[in-house]
Amino acid sequence: MNIAEKDLVRYDEFYIESDRLLRVIQSYLDEFKNITYNGFYTEESVDLDFLTGLFETHYNTTRQIKGDPDNMALGYTQVEYKTRLDIERYCNRSDKKELGKVMERLWGEETRRLCLLSKDDIFENSFILNLFYTRVWYWYRTPKRIPIYEDDLELYCEKLSYYHKKYYNTKHGKADQEFNKREGFAVLSELKKEPSIKFRQSDGEAFKGCNVHFNNFLIGENKDGK
Repeated sequence: MNIAEKDLVRYDEFYIESDRLLRVIQSYLDEFKNITYNGFYTEESVDLDFLTGLFETHYNTTRQIKGDPDNMALGYTQVEYKTRLDIERYCNRSDKKELGKVMERLWGEETRRLCLLSKDDIFENSFILNLFYTRVWYWYRTPKRIPIYEDDLELYCEKLSYYHKKYYNTKHGKADQEFNKREGFAVLSELKKEPSIKFRQSDGEAFKGCNVHFNNFLIGENKDGK
């Protein structure tokens, strides 16, 4: 379900699925809590990664439409091929061994799970790899820390929309900062106001009959059953 098609009108199934998706992202990013680099994991990083996927693809596609075949953007947060290489070089630096070990582990786990030959196919279909690369990009490529939530959700969404546009989508991208601010506020206001269903990521039935594209990629990914 693309919120843009409904002009931000409340759509219960979308918000319910968004709640589950936010919990998935929280669960995945929790794996990075033990990374000791200052500021790598914060509560705001969960919101930012969630909104990045919402702003970039509305969680409806994992492959860039009409993209450059030599620099295709993949995953819900649309990480371009050259950006992936840049992130991998960074994670493989001798002073970033923690990131390198996490990246190597994730690639090993996802290669075995997905049984796909192409690295592009694995990256496109692995949500946790997509989130990790996005988190690394924001952490090392942006000169300012992620805006903090201070009890004004609308202002918070405005700042996150600006942050995404300036540092991630950039002036060369097509993201509409004003629309994204309103869209992010429409979704997060529902999620933060109504915690909704307690989500067990290992329960495939939680995704049955849903209308959002990410359902097909998340079932069975959590090994802890939380």
